[in-house]
Amino acid sequence: VPEVATLLIVGVGIEPPSPTDIIAHTTFQQTIYQMQRSLEAAARMQALRRGKKIVIVDRGTVDGVVYLPHRQHEFEQLFGPLPQEINRYQAILFLAPAPRWAFEANKHNNPGRRENYEQAYASGLELSTFWDQHPRYHFIDGADMDAKHAELYQAMDTTIASL
Repeated sequence: VPEVATLLIVGVGIEPPSPTDIIAHTTFQQTIYQMQRSLEAAARMQALRRGKKIVIVDRGTVDGVVYLPHRQHEFEQLFGPLPQEINRYQAILFLAPAPRWAFEANKHNNPGRRENYEQAYASGLELSTFWDQHPRYHFIDGADMDAKHAELYQAMDTTIASL
């Protein structure tokens, strides 16, 4: 399942409102959440029909917590208990935020990205503190991209084997 915020921004043309417009910003986050849940459900149904064991998601519903002004409190008011939401996922393979050079070299690949490097790095680190509550949390932080990919594939193999 691809990153839903990018689908909305780039694919549908819905621009994220300013975080200072609390109602519009909250509505945008709710839209992301609802679309994420719908796409995950559709992907699970397709996986079942095809006899597959897993669905890979680029960003889960919990990612929205760092884009809400009141973080966990607001997330839980909108979507329910955070631990319950985290545990909907069988495993979390969390890629460490990219180094600045990689972010800058690749930001053109995602025209929906609105964050600068500092914001993306900070939100990534903060987000890891929510996802790390999952019992099958793997923080992927290779020294370079080859090492990161190797670590990711090893974590995927280990996770799939345990299902």
